[in-house]
Amino acid sequence: MSRGAAPGRTITPDEAIRIVLDHASPLPAEELPFIKTLGRVLAEPVTAQDDLPPFDRSAMDGFAVRSADAAVMGAVLTVVREIPAGAPAGARIGAGEAARIMTGAPIPPGADAVQMQEETEPADTGRRVRLLKPVAAGENVRRRGADVAAGQRLLEPGTRIRAHEVALLATLGVVNPRVHSVPRIAILSTGDEIVEPDQAPLPHQIRNSNAYLLRALASGMRIGSTSLGIAADDPEALRERIRSGLDTDLLLMTGGVSVGAHDHVAGILREEGAEILFHGVSVKPGKPLLFAARGRTLIFGLPGNPLSTAAMFGLFVAPAIRALRGEREPLPARVRGTLTGDLRQKPGRTWFALVSARFSSAGWQASPMTSTGSGDLAAACRANAFAVVPDAAEHLPAGAPVELILWGEGTA
Repeated sequence: MSRGAAPGRTITPDEAIRIVLDHASPLPAEELPFIKTLGRVLAEPVTAQDDLPPFDRSAMDGFAVRSADAAVMGAVLTVVREIPAGAPAGARIGAGEAARIMTGAPIPPGADAVQMQEETEPADTGRRVRLLKPVAAGENVRRRGADVAAGQRLLEPGTRIRAHEVALLATLGVVNPRVHSVPRIAILSTGDEIVEPDQAPLPHQIRNSNAYLLRALASGMRIGSTSLGIAADDPEALRERIRSGLDTDLLLMTGGVSVGAHDHVAGILREEGAEILFHGVSVKPGKPLLFAARGRTLIFGLPGNPLSTAAMFGLFVAPAIRALRGEREPLPARVRGTLTGDLRQKPGRTWFALVSARFSSAGWQASPMTSTGSGDLAAACRANAFAVVPDAAEHLPAGAPVELILWGEGTA
């Protein structure tokens, strides 16, 4: 496990995410009914116990035949029975015989091909069938084990379970897979200037949006959270709220992490036995980001401006959550795109700029969003991605290539 940054040093985003992930070990595993595992992450491999399909089956509605009897156009065969899906295959098909068969039904012994319904016509009032074209051995037959062979390893530890994985678990009969637990998250807002959304703020106050932003982001990752309310700018009141969040896996705090006289978070965390691993990242927005740990509890002190909170959650908190729940690849995906407008900044920090990205025949196109700053939630509502502007770049012109982080789970 890597050590934290030296006190007072602002670190690069790459250094910061490395420190976060070094401290975000997967949580213990538990068994869950497969239908409740959506969004969870496998803690052990999943292996097929049987062949899939479990028997040779018809891929079409038609007639099960012997290819030796169906090698020429116009062959006429005697229909000996019908095999619906879900019924046994029945007796062997002999020379000159055929069986009416439905999609998914087992291929009867003796038959080695299926002629589709559209390539046949009835003969002798339906007691026989005429094949309108030849059919080769194996045609329209799905062989036993063609999809999956018994003993085949299908899902690896660290796989996040989506709807398709739920269906595969059902198909395999894995009714109680072992998955990693999800982190218990507590969210604390700080500051005398914050009131709840249903209250009328005084002239010097604003409504609390950050707590609900964080709860929504966590919910989008299929993880619940506990609200610790709003702590006033009073050290003892803040200490009491922080203590109540230190028995969770992840404590998220907004506000109070800058260096002003009323920003008490870092000092209280140290007094409560937490190690400050870094305090300050060379990013825009979100420079005052704080990351600490006490035992297995990870603590993020997020800046008070909403866009800073959202950006830092997507770039640092969401990867920590993914790592805690056991994912192999916790970092957000990045794609290459092209700017449709200019981006200018004062060099010195990596800028995660708001853009609206769309995919076209020319690839990803990213349109910069006009914003008044890191408190402009309305601008965020028009965006769907971050453009990553390197710290040394002063100007990226329209038409320039740019790296994009598309918003999805954990970012929107």
